[in-house]
Amino acid sequence: DLIGSGVETTAHLKENGRIVLMLCAFEGPPRILRFHGTGSVVAIVHNINYPTQFPGSASFSSGAATVSTLQSDFTYEVRPDRTLVIDGGPTNGVIIKGGNRVGWSVSTLDAPKFVGHISKDWRTIDLVHETMAVEQSVTTSPPGVTPVQQFVTPRVCHRERTLRKIHD
Repeated sequence: DLIGSGVETTAHLKENGRIVLMLCAFEGPPRILRFHGTGSVVAIVHNINYPTQFPGSASFSSGAATVSTLQSDFTYEVRPDRTLVIDGGPTNGVIIKGGNRVGWSVSTLDAPKFVGHISKDWRTIDLVHETMAVEQSVTTSPPGVTPVQQFVTPRVCHRERTLRKIHD
């Protein structure tokens, strides 16, 4: 896998949920140890939300900083010209740090596809969202909190990513 991408591992986990970690001895007698198990893809995301007010709305966000775990399924395609297309589903997670919202669930809906290119030496991938779009960020109070509180925030989305293989 490329450091920072995990696309191969993610593809196998999405296909059947299984993962195998293999350790090999490079000195002494040949030994191989395999750990068989199941897994899922989880990311840690750091967000900084700036104060905003949308025209025509009464809602106002004073801004915040949070850290959340996110999980998402996605599909990808690598074309013969090394074009990479990643189509993700909604992301779901929980805020684990950041003020009074720890334990709240977070979801992101309607994020656009990533389209990019893999370098000739396969060491760099440049990605950008296919189009600029308005995605929905949904934050919901944890179970047991009454009344249930939910905030839906539209946000303009256009991300760029560069992934680099840092060692062989």
